[in-house]
Amino acid sequence: MALVTSRTSLSQGAVSSESVAWTTSSGANTTLTGTGLPVVASGDFFEIRNSPISGNNGLYIATGTPSTSSVSCTKVNGADPTDDTSETISWLGDTTTYKSVFLMLQV
Repeated sequence: MALVTSRTSLSQGAVSSESVAWTTSSGANTTLTGTGLPVVASGDFFEIRNSPISGNNGLYIATGTPSTSSVSCTKVNGADPTDDTSETISWLGDTTTYKSVFLMLQV
């Protein structure tokens, strides 16, 4: 378990509202497509919130060669993502404001 000695570097990441589609989902892997998606690099973590499909919410890691129109990624926790043609979601994290904190609440 990591020991947090300074909270100044902890961040939920930049938050933006995005219109995305989940495509080619297989197991934990999926591709998010849209226009003007946040800039992420392979290996960057980001979080999706407020998807109407609860299994699409959660922490992801970017893979391959992400662009602002297509991000291949792997879901890190929870249910596997499900393909959907279009959703408006909250996206947390990009290459400018890294996501360094993820809180998984279980009820």
